[in-house]
Amino acid sequence: MDDLLKDFLAESTENLAQLDHDLVELERDPSNASLVNSIFRAIHTIKGTCGFLGLPRLENVSHTAESVLDRLRDGSLKADAALISDILRSIDVIRLIFAGLEVNGVEPVGDDSLLVALLDQWLADGRHTYQRAAPDPAQHPPVDTSSLMAAKPSNPSHDTSLPSNVSLRVNITLLDSLMNLAGELVLSRNELLEMASRDEDSRFAAPVQQLSRVTAELQSAIMKTRMQPVGSAWGKLPRIVRDIARETGKKIELDMKGAGTELDRQLVQALQDPFTHMVRNSADHGIESPEVRRSRGKPAVGRIVLNAYHEAGHVIVEIIDDGNGLDVVEVRATAIERGLVRREVADGMTDSEILNFIFEPGFSTATSVTHISGRGVGMDVVRSNIERVGGAVELHSVGGQGCLVRVRLPLTLAIVSSLIVRARGELFAFPQASVMQLIRLSEEQLARFDTLNNALLYRLRDDLIPVVNLADALKLAGDDTDAVSTLVICQAGASRFGIIVNDVEDTQEIVVKPVGRLIRSVGCYAGCTILGDGRVVMIIDPAALAVRTGTQMASATEKSDSPAVTAPVASDCMLLFGSGAGAVQAVQLSRVARLEEIPADRIEFAGGTPVVQYRGGLLPLVPANSSVTLTAGHSHAVIVFNEGSASFGIAVGDIRDIVDEIVNLELVSTRPGILGTAVIAGAATEVLDVSYYMARARGAQIS
Repeated sequence: MDDLLKDFLAESTENLAQLDHDLVELERDPSNASLVNSIFRAIHTIKGTCGFLGLPRLENVSHTAESVLDRLRDGSLKADAALISDILRSIDVIRLIFAGLEVNGVEPVGDDSLLVALLDQWLADGRHTYQRAAPDPAQHPPVDTSSLMAAKPSNPSHDTSLPSNVSLRVNITLLDSLMNLAGELVLSRNELLEMASRDEDSRFAAPVQQLSRVTAELQSAIMKTRMQPVGSAWGKLPRIVRDIARETGKKIELDMKGAGTELDRQLVQALQDPFTHMVRNSADHGIESPEVRRSRGKPAVGRIVLNAYHEAGHVIVEIIDDGNGLDVVEVRATAIERGLVRREVADGMTDSEILNFIFEPGFSTATSVTHISGRGVGMDVVRSNIERVGGAVELHSVGGQGCLVRVRLPLTLAIVSSLIVRARGELFAFPQASVMQLIRLSEEQLARFDTLNNALLYRLRDDLIPVVNLADALKLAGDDTDAVSTLVICQAGASRFGIIVNDVEDTQEIVVKPVGRLIRSVGCYAGCTILGDGRVVMIIDPAALAVRTGTQMASATEKSDSPAVTAPVASDCMLLFGSGAGAVQAVQLSRVARLEEIPADRIEFAGGTPVVQYRGGLLPLVPANSSVTLTAGHSHAVIVFNEGSASFGIAVGDIRDIVDEIVNLELVSTRPGILGTAVIAGAATEVLDVSYYMARARGAQIS
């Protein structure tokens, strides 16, 4: 293949990737003249150049499509769904011809007369008023280029599987080699710096510093050549969603956020197929028909959101839909039926653990198989492709409300600044992007720790943050009770948490190497690196460590449109009381009707429920927790609530205080009856969920 043809294919393939997106947008906004002009220019460029190169088949198709677009520009035709569908067919055929040119350097043989005839109908006199029957899919099947693409040679120097790869205008293998060499150069630089630091008077000190500066600039430049926006992996998704919506009769809106978020080219390549499959699932299985959505009180138009952003040195990509969500009961039943788990084990699993069965090979809850999806092939491939580059995927769903798939990409093929820390004699690296603050734990700082429900908390200014000891979390041998400790304050999204280490050794730029599947399964490592003295150290993923140790973080889903329920924020007078177990709890005073002191001998039992005769009726009583015993022979402090025409009381240990301040839930609770934990009057305080106790008072079954 000559260089002129290579350049033509490179430019034209980039234009085709954008055309799919622009045509789908034009269908939404037919009056957008700038989009029409942009589409026309792209096709016009292809037609003009292929004529010069002697490509008659490509020229014939592109010329006819250009003529239709010209009628669209002058207003003779309207950009309705039928017209857009025919233009998209022409794009598919052009893409097929390009695939053949890339393989053999000559146009593939094919008959495009039917497509040209369809397009010519739009050019007939008065065609804008002509009504054509919907095309028969059997006569006009979608173009499948997979066989041609599979026939490409395996020579890595001719990798054209991604249009965006070719647009770099440099051999991808060469870029990979440069990146690897830059990594080795950084390791050698670190070793020289380690040697030079032992002899400050060495005549090599100045040259080593100069080498260090040049190495840093070189690796930064090479990294930039490999970076691509994640949106380059999303180019075909609007077309896919549009086609599925038309075929299934659904109305679907695709919203792509953070498309400019950059990450390594190899990661973009690895994510194309997973994104395609997950968006297909959301459109086909997740989003309901307009009629069903209206019956459920939802807008007729379903919504799929792709959201990409940087977080703590990682790239997070979320796929969110507001459709059916996943039925945990159905997933559990399918897993048991397929023998993936025993019934008695499944009954004790959490919803999150049950949903992970979706990633098992062949797993599907679809009741019917379509050509789009339903065969149970895909989600296992999604996970394996993402894990192959050291990433992780997690699934969250709320039945009837929607589904969230979060892809977390690690620091692979990257050189990052890191903090080298020590825990019980072992060295670990923390990505500096996730480190907010370092606090040396003096006697004064140690006094700022609290313990609540066996969880360690630290008062950082006006916030209460969870804390985990790195050595304990990793089960490192030894004892560091006498060692001076440092608290590393980390941030993941809007959440903050602390990690206790023994000491901070140094800051270094490190080359991140991926780790094997067995080590990744530990759930707290982002990779490993080699220090200047030859030691191999593990790179800690702070956010994953917090999840692994069960540390709850408020606002964990703040960056996404996840269907998960977010924590409420109270701005009110708070009533503080003792729970009967030594802990302090609180409730919004605005929800309290009265405070009563009720003698134990007035408490009666009706159907097993403790009640007291109160203002001409029976007042159900609910203990704040198991430590409050209503049969004891003394008076009980009772907080009375009125909910509509009904009243109930919560029996507590004792009434403490009333505090007027803004309260933010720092820790979201998973315990029934507790909204979360906040700092109130300078102490860690649990905030009660009044609705939970009201349901108990009414005899509801609370799990």
